[in-house]
Amino acid sequence: MKTKYQRMNKEEKKNLIEEYKKTTKGKESLSRLNRIMIIGLIGLIYGIGEALYSYIKDEIKISDYLTIIPLLIASFIFIIMSFNLRKKELNKFAIKRK
Repeated sequence: MKTKYQRMNKEEKKNLIEEYKKTTKGKESLSRLNRIMIIGLIGLIYGIGEALYSYIKDEIKISDYLTIIPLLIASFIFIIMSFNLRKKELNKFAIKRK
């Protein structure tokens, strides 16, 4: 089932985001969500870099797998949940604004 935010066109979404940024709650929540997404991206880049480094050295061990795989999974979860929470917050704001 599509939400109100998903049914909006690009221009309406841009206007909604701009209005949401003007509120104090909007500023705080968007900055937190951006921070969570950046942490996820840094973890993702670090995990891929560590995997490549271990692969190039031909010394990949079980302990490397035990650190790389959970890091990549957690990073993907951070990124996905950041986008999901952003959509939920903007949808709540769009419904409340109406």
